[in-house]
Amino acid sequence: MDDGERFLRALHFGIPGFTEIRPRPGRAGVFAWKNLRWVSTDQPDYAWLWALGSSNMGLDVYFGVMPRATTQGGAAAVAALSSVYVDVDAPAVDVLRREAVHRLPWTAVVASGRGVHLHGRFAIPLDPIQDHERWARLERAVIEMCGGDAAVHDTARILRIPGTRSWKRGG
Repeated sequence: MDDGERFLRALHFGIPGFTEIRPRPGRAGVFAWKNLRWVSTDQPDYAWLWALGSSNMGLDVYFGVMPRATTQGGAAAVAALSSVYVDVDAPAVDVLRREAVHRLPWTAVVASGRGVHLHGRFAIPLDPIQDHERWARLERAVIEMCGGDAAVHDTARILRIPGTRSWKRGG
């Protein structure tokens, strides 16, 4: 099993809904329309293959951090608040030395190239309507604790899939 598949399985598998795979043009001249995919959360292997293929075609590939209930984007489509996540814009070696980062049992720690993405999946997902405020308070507290980007805390967030290539600066 590839790391990308293992990553998607760890964050979404077993939660009813879809994993959003969103390729975007990364390399000049690459066209991304119709590449958006909504893959059942029970098929992380297929989601990973789609992401890897898109990346190999010169597309930057992102995934919806929270699983989606419908094949649409935005906060209204979120199926479950399944995790907290933190985007830290600092070198991975510095982030991983922070004592606060080691206080939580992260599901995935991803060196994104220009920083680190920390993902912590909940044992029991929260309801996106009833528990939104509780999730938002927790999310902001974890971001502050880990020194993350305070502007990155929405339920509809997309982040790069580990194992895919960033084409923003030529690959």
